[in-house]
Amino acid sequence: MKPADLSKIQRSPISQRKNLVKVKDFTKVPEPGTGFLHFLECLPLIKHRTNAATSLATVIKRILCARDNSRTVSWGLGPHVVKYGLTPLIVELMNYDVVQHVLTNGAGAIHDVEIAMIGETSEEMGGHISTGTFGMAHETGDFINSAAVEAMETKQGFGYIIGKKHS
Repeated sequence: MKPADLSKIQRSPISQRKNLVKVKDFTKVPEPGTGFLHFLECLPLIKHRTNAATSLATVIKRILCARDNSRTVSWGLGPHVVKYGLTPLIVELMNYDVVQHVLTNGAGAIHDVEIAMIGETSEEMGGHISTGTFGMAHETGDFINSAAVEAMETKQGFGYIIGKKHS
C-alpha cells in the first residue's frame, strides 16, 4: 500500500475561514416553568431544523425509563449537536443530572475547541475538499494534536485533556 501524498495539503489561518456557526446562534436555556413550546422556540435555527418530534418523544421516554430504573444516561453525540449550538442544553441536562455521561467523536472535539478558541466553527465543505484546504486551520490542528499527544503521554483521556487545556 502506497502512503498518502500530503504535499497538496494547504493549511491556513483560522481567521481567514468563513464559519457557518457562531456562539450568538446557540440555543438559549429556557426559564423553568415556561413550558415546552417556549423550549422549542429556544432551539437554534442554524442552517435548518428538521421535524424530529417523534424522535424527541422516544428519547424522553427512554431517559425517564432509565432514571426510573436507576440507570446511567449516556449520550453519544455526533459533531452536529456541538456545531449547531445545542451544547448549552446538554450542559443544563448534566447540571440537573438528567444525563450523566456524554461522548463524541473527533469532529465534535474539533467544533468544541474552535468554539472555545474563537467563538465560531464549521467551515463550508464545498470546494475546499478538492483544494486540500478543508479542515486545515493551523490553530485547530495544533491544539487537537497537542491534546492527543498529552493524553497519550500522561495516559489521561483525550476529552479530559482538551477540557484542561481550555481552562
